[in-house]
Amino acid sequence: MRSLAAQSAEATNEIETIVAQIRSETEAVAAAMAAGTQQVVQGTQLVETARQSLNQIAAASTRTSALVEAIAAAAAEQTRTSQAVSRTMVDVAQISETTSSSAQQTAQSFQQLLVVAQELQADVARFKVQ
Repeated sequence: MRSLAAQSAEATNEIETIVAQIRSETEAVAAAMAAGTQQVVQGTQLVETARQSLNQIAAASTRTSALVEAIAAAAAEQTRTSQAVSRTMVDVAQISETTSSSAQQTAQSFQQLLVVAQELQADVARFKVQ
């Protein structure tokens, strides 16, 4: 009987040791799972932050694209306006040239008219009216 009691006590000690190992390993697994869960939460938060950043980048890209299109349209309009101003300046230069030529012709006509008037005065001066 003593031998059976000794075997029983030894088996109980072995069972206690095994239970303690299982408990220790279970606690380690639970701690590892808690750490893994924390890492998953942090990873999820990083993914959410990255998603928000990508959305902001996409929105900024859309705004930038709209601004570039507006600038291109304004540049095209400025080009058209500059071309119109250039054509107008050419027209004004041609009108000025025509006006200048006409003014010279008018001056020459006045000069000729003056000569004719002077000649007419000289001719009229020969006649004396009494």
